[in-house]
Amino acid sequence: MIFSGKIKNRLSGWIFLAGFCLFFGNVATAQLLSPGELGKVHKHLEGIENCKKCHTSEKEIDPAKCMDCHKTIGTDWKSGKGYHGWLKVNEKKTCVECHSDHNGLNFEMVRWLEKDKKQLDHSKTGYELTGGHKKIRCESCHQPANHDKTQLSADQSIKSPKTWLALDTNCLSCHFDEHRGTLAETCEDCHDTENWKKAPKFDHAKSKYPLTGKHVSTDCAECHKPVKDEKVWRTKTDKDYLQMDKLKFPDCLSCHINPHPPAMSTDCASCHNTTGWKNTSHQEGFDHDPTGYPLTGEHKKLDCAACHFTDVSKAKSDVTKLVLSNFQKKAMAYKACTDCHADGHKKQFTKNGILQPCEDCHTTTGFKPSTFTTEKHEKTQFPLTGAHEVTACTECHHKDGKADWIFVPLDKDCQSCHTDSHKGEADKFMTIGKNGKLDCESCHVTDQWKVTKFDHSKTNFPLLGGHTSVSCIDCHKREGKKPGIIRFKTAVKKDCVSCHEDIHSGQFTENGTVDCQKCHTETNWVASKFEHNRDSRYKLDGAHSGVQCQSCHKTEMVLGKELVRFKPMEVTCESCHGK
Repeated sequence: MIFSGKIKNRLSGWIFLAGFCLFFGNVATAQLLSPGELGKVHKHLEGIENCKKCHTSEKEIDPAKCMDCHKTIGTDWKSGKGYHGWLKVNEKKTCVECHSDHNGLNFEMVRWLEKDKKQLDHSKTGYELTGGHKKIRCESCHQPANHDKTQLSADQSIKSPKTWLALDTNCLSCHFDEHRGTLAETCEDCHDTENWKKAPKFDHAKSKYPLTGKHVSTDCAECHKPVKDEKVWRTKTDKDYLQMDKLKFPDCLSCHINPHPPAMSTDCASCHNTTGWKNTSHQEGFDHDPTGYPLTGEHKKLDCAACHFTDVSKAKSDVTKLVLSNFQKKAMAYKACTDCHADGHKKQFTKNGILQPCEDCHTTTGFKPSTFTTEKHEKTQFPLTGAHEVTACTECHHKDGKADWIFVPLDKDCQSCHTDSHKGEADKFMTIGKNGKLDCESCHVTDQWKVTKFDHSKTNFPLLGGHTSVSCIDCHKREGKKPGIIRFKTAVKKDCVSCHEDIHSGQFTENGTVDCQKCHTETNWVASKFEHNRDSRYKLDGAHSGVQCQSCHKTEMVLGKELVRFKPMEVTCESCHGK
């Protein structure tokens, strides 16, 4: 207690009177010497014999003496913790600077106004208010129901229900234990003060069951089910709580319903993973070989539901409409490909009423390409030869690329695939094939279309000499745009000038025609058949028989073109020798 100056001035008189009273043992008289009546909480300290329980010999208030009674505050004071410890360390305050006495029986030594409460920096108490704690009134926490009973029993000075002391920082000192003691009381390990229902600090990866895949986004309550327990806490009743411990998490079926027949293994992880129940592709854990149907090729990439449907037609139409109860394992038809796959060839490969195995042409690596080789084609009614061996199957069996593939029946005549580029011009030279139709192979071979084996001697124009090495197209011209028409029986003349140029410019034309064969043969252009004495009007004899032809038959320019003159020719001596 700090005395005022006025009281100090009268101190000597008080001491005298106090000594007088003590001498005479008159307590009532001693009371008259007090600076004022003590408050209710200190009422038991009235009497001059109790002064030293608070005052020193210098009559000052000794904080250490305060702590003899106020043990909770004393602990904070000595350790420098709590609000009173903070005041001592940071503001060097003593008790009497905030709390005084001798001011009357009803004086409030601890008096907090609302504005004081709002201005208080709660972090100075050693417990910073965050999140939702910032929004509530002080009395919501500082109430008798939340007082620490241990502190109350140890410190008689904080018996008042209005005390701001005797609180514990443990969450459960104010809050109901939602977990019913199944978890540690260190709520802050998982929760923060922002939202009680969330546990942002909890790391499931550090638990005995790390979450992966879809489990990460699953609501906690999906696994941690409510447990009925009408627990009464203070004035509240909590009817249930979420079970957080002692869950049978190693077994998938503790949370999930088994959709499969009893005969199937309950080791879900051998087929499934947490990325999604339907994600069963590439499950290395499940060995399909012992099932009697080892998965190979594209079958390895399929979702299990694509095959494991009671109603296969449903699986084909929409595998997303998976009905788990329809999943079947035993008694599945899988011997024939058509047990699961539609017959893409629509029974074209049926023999004696039995559909031939798809494996003859296809494998599980993919429907395309077919494994039906040219060697296998040899065993059909149409062995592949020449260019046909390297022709794509689609060229004959799937021409338009849209309609169904055609294998049976398929015409084997050339015209069913190839266009008759001759437009019937060569029909009369063609033989009838085994199928009763005109056979292009009468002239052509499969190695190359331009290579022919036609015997021209069957026509009325046998090929001789140089004609034997001439390409057909040189005489049988193509008409129109490609592919056009190659003429054979019409518009093809047999006279030389219809194909060859008359290099003599009509000198040997007789009656409108030129008969080249009078002088030439098909072997070469030399006039080997011409005899000067027989075929001309000027016989060569004497010295003339040894003269070179060009000595008489000169080259001249006629209409800008060189021409060897043969007819008409002067036959007089003067025309060559002069006069």
